[in-house]
Amino acid sequence: MSTHDKLAMVAEEAIEQVRYSREQARWLDAVVKSIHDVLEGGRADVGARISRAQDLASLASYLAFDLHNYSDVRVSDLQAQLDAAGGAQ
Repeated sequence: MSTHDKLAMVAEEAIEQVRYSREQARWLDAVVKSIHDVLEGGRADVGARISRAQDLASLASYLAFDLHNYSDVRVSDLQAQLDAAGGAQ
């Protein structure tokens, strides 16, 4: 495989990582908006709304943690591939 091909493969994987991050950000946005909606009011009593908001906040935390960890791994992997292909650091 040529250096060009290796670099193209790294670039494609990096673009896929950005797409994944964008999707995760969209999910986080939906969860945070849902938290806002739950806390804003409704028919459920305050205790039920708070409980639901806490569950949604836990989900947002999980998604953020997952994205952070996955991104760390991908950055390391992509950097190693780039280095192996002879790319810039």
